[in-house]
Amino acid sequence: MSVLRAAIAQMNPVLGDMDENLRTHLQYIKEAKSKGVRLLLFPELSLSGYKLGADTINLAIRNNAQKIQELARHTENIHVIIGCVEEGTAAQFYNSSIVVADGEIEYVHRKLNLANYGRLDEGKYFGTGRYVETFHIDSQWKASVLICAVIDPFGKTLAIANGDSEQLLIADIDYAQVRLARFHLPTVRDSNLELVCREINRIADYNRIPPCRKTT
Repeated sequence: MSVLRAAIAQMNPVLGDMDENLRTHLQYIKEAKSKGVRLLLFPELSLSGYKLGADTINLAIRNNAQKIQELARHTENIHVIIGCVEEGTAAQFYNSSIVVADGEIEYVHRKLNLANYGRLDEGKYFGTGRYVETFHIDSQWKASVLICAVIDPFGKTLAIANGDSEQLLIADIDYAQVRLARFHLPTVRDSNLELVCREINRIADYNRIPPCRKTT
């Protein structure tokens, strides 16, 4: 069974300077590949910086923009998750994470639970995402993306930053351990679908995820 080496790029994006942030992304991707990382995660809005306000419209890009494709060209044998302001159809803007791997754009996730409390006013600038989907890393590993406070964190700590400096945090995730933990989930083993549905609805209501149904 495989071990997935995953990493987080703890970086401090330069607010509004996408060219400088692009260079930083490329440096982290190069470092991660040299250390055998197969899944690299960048922060929320890593290409633009976070508190954009009225500049949101000026820093919005399509999910197939040149900067995304430039990053994708450096993703041989690695999945990279990039944060950006995505411009969708009809001039709608999203706080998005884009997954690129092996030169291709594989998946786009749009933030579900926009932060609208305290001094945060994401709902003023961003549309709300509607779906959570998954993407394959290999035949055993499948992943998804959630941005910020969409679900309460759980599990154990796999990596701890050495102070507040910019750095690459690496963790090895053993599929055998994940498999065993998955087997012992009572809601899965006992096929208690009523409990599963109740918990999903509770979490969705708590996080104000809008009701939706996707058809294919």
